[in-house]
Amino acid sequence: MGAGKKVWGYYPATDTWIPLQVDANGKVVVDMSGISLDDLGDVTLAGLAASDMLLWWPIPGEWRNISRAALSAAIATGTNIEQLLNVTCATPAHRDLFIFNNATGKWECGALVDADIPAGIARDAEVAAAIAAHHDTLLIDADEDTKVDVEEAADEDHVRMDVAGVEAFLLDDAGILTLAKQSSARGGIAAVQNIPNATWTKVNYDTSIYDIQGEFDVVTNHRFDVAVTGIYLMITQAAFNNIAADTITIAGIYKNGASIGSGRFCNSVLADSMALGITIAQLTAGDFIDGRVYQNSGAAKDLYTSATLNFLIVHKLA
Repeated sequence: MGAGKKVWGYYPATDTWIPLQVDANGKVVVDMSGISLDDLGDVTLAGLAASDMLLWWPIPGEWRNISRAALSAAIATGTNIEQLLNVTCATPAHRDLFIFNNATGKWECGALVDADIPAGIARDAEVAAAIAAHHDTLLIDADEDTKVDVEEAADEDHVRMDVAGVEAFLLDDAGILTLAKQSSARGGIAAVQNIPNATWTKVNYDTSIYDIQGEFDVVTNHRFDVAVTGIYLMITQAAFNNIAADTITIAGIYKNGASIGSGRFCNSVLADSMALGITIAQLTAGDFIDGRVYQNSGAAKDLYTSATLNFLIVHKLA
């Protein structure tokens, strides 16, 4: 064939060998414009109409015609799901589900039973038992020491909240709210304390009357230490016995060493003297509150040794 290489192919119609087209890379060029789909050995186009489809059929290994007209007619007449190859559902009932059966390799319809429910999902009986155990009246944590109960006793009509096993909230049927663990404390004095003339002096509260959260230090610092940020009511009273006429007595409330409220009293004759200071303020956790007293009788005077007459009250409002 000389220096130029050619590829030849046999042409049966004329019983001759003819040269084939080869591109610059040595690949045989095939003209597809002259080849029809029905020239392929595994495709039959007989009877095809507009919008028909071909579907590959693995056995016997050929493309088959899917008639659009026949498919439309089948859908129009109502094809049932049990006609599908991998579905068995001869007598479906109301609210049946489809569940795949690995053993049969088919989707089967039927009612959902406990055995079909994955682990971790509660069954009807388990849910019913849990509801019955809590009487439909409780919101409760895992160890059951923190809860909200709307019927602790039969037809009680009270809302109760327990925190760590202690009832902290009670709303009764009269609308009265009780916050049993709300911060509140009162300290007073039992020992003699001398107050110098014309000098602000811190009162050494040494007696706890009540202290719900253990915030009133009556041993070391003689003050109220704030544990929780909020709005607080504070009341203090200072009382003296037989103080001179025209003496000014002042009872002061101090936060972190600075005055935030006070009350004063001035007697016109020799008599007992009591001053009452009241204030409401926002306090921050870590603040401390103490009571201080001032008197200008001209001499040092002892406070009444009475927790009833000399006291500091701190109560959280909000």
